[in-house]
Amino acid sequence: MKFQSVFLALCLLPVLAVAQTYNLDASTNGQTINTCEATLFDEGGSAGNYADDSDYEITFASTNNSCIRAVIKFYEFEHECDYLIFYDGTSSTSGIFLDSVTTFPQSTVDERGNAYYAQSGFITIRITSDGAVNKAGFEVSIDCPEHCLPPSTANTMPAGDSCEINTPICDLNGYRGNTSDAYSTDHQYIDYDHDGIFCGSINNNSWMSFMADSTDVVLDVWVRNCQGSFYSG
Repeated sequence: MKFQSVFLALCLLPVLAVAQTYNLDASTNGQTINTCEATLFDEGGSAGNYADDSDYEITFASTNNSCIRAVIKFYEFEHECDYLIFYDGTSSTSGIFLDSVTTFPQSTVDERGNAYYAQSGFITIRITSDGAVNKAGFEVSIDCPEHCLPPSTANTMPAGDSCEINTPICDLNGYRGNTSDAYSTDHQYIDYDHDGIFCGSINNNSWMSFMADSTDVVLDVWVRNCQGSFYSG
């Protein structure tokens, strides 16, 4: 009887959902996957490198009638030769270009944690590589968050022009800033000694501050009206 009771208790335990794992390779190229929970790797999987001369794409479709999100967990590509590209839409040809990601860790810009929201409910992810040199590739998580649209920013206060006169923000649930020429150049001599840390100045940046009430914080940033090349990274 004791054995039967233990067995029954085990059978009543809830089954935990596990995100499906996919590799972006020839077998998944051009496929549309309906899911709100997945992990995507390059064709080398979680431990191998992607191959030379790759050009594959996969589309994930939301299953909750909302937007869908892709978050970069890890990436490493040959500098400005191999790319991971994100589109809002059902394919790379019909979708809206969101971003392209290349070098890391050689670059000073770490884009791990970048989140890409597809308002259409479809997000297409593409990898391209040239004919030589391959790296560890990428890991991207897929989910369908509750909030994808920017909140209202009707009562936004202008940000400060320097760190010393930063604007305190009491409510981060909707803040709109800009990088117009109303803000002056900062750190003009950041690489004055030519140590290779940074090769320019920081232009038109603005400053704000807030008081954290937790040890962890997640900031959703919506970027609009940016100018740059297709493979700007």
